[in-house]
Amino acid sequence: MINFKELISVTLVLFSVIDIVGPIPILIGLKKKGIKIEAAKASAISLLIMTIFLYGGEALLHLFGIILLAIAIKLFRDNFHLIITPTQSAPVQH
Repeated sequence: MINFKELISVTLVLFSVIDIVGPIPILIGLKKKGIKIEAAKASAISLLIMTIFLYGGEALLHLFGIILLAIAIKLFRDNFHLIITPTQSAPVQH
């Protein structure tokens, strides 16, 4: 059974993470070289890849022996400094 709330949540997260503006210079360069860009084909392939990882991502992680809790802990440890504010500023060294 498809959980539409989870599907919408994952889709919104992916759209917020994906850099939409970044590949514009690459696309302009390809157009200048005369290479045809097939947007519909690229969109279909992207949808296929996202769908595969939506349904098979956890199995892939399990195949490599990675648990989701380990990823959550690693992300928390790497980004903890972003959510705390120091009580004192470090002394300025000259």
